[in-house]
Amino acid sequence: MNNDLIPIKKLLRKNGYKFTLGKRIILEVILKSDIHLNAKEIYEKTKEKNIGLATIYRALKVFNELGIVKEINVNGINYYEMKIFSGKPLHIHFKCYKCN
Repeated sequence: MNNDLIPIKKLLRKNGYKFTLGKRIILEVILKSDIHLNAKEIYEKTKEKNIGLATIYRALKVFNELGIVKEINVNGINYYEMKIFSGKPLHIHFKCYKCN
């Protein structure tokens, strides 16, 4: 298991949630991504491991409630990033395609 996930595992258990294999895989996908992913994009990266879209939505809801991930809504679609990365300086969420 990724060492970055140990505090998250403790936080989940402290709040009465199990740290399942599905939750671990979802967190690893978010951690490894260079871009913010929405639930369907996470699903595309995890479906071969038999993780359903409903499981992803439930896990993201728990992660958001506990402050593990940050939810960013763009045009009605929620994207997710690990909360530990959301405080970086010059952390860009939007890019203008006309002027960069």
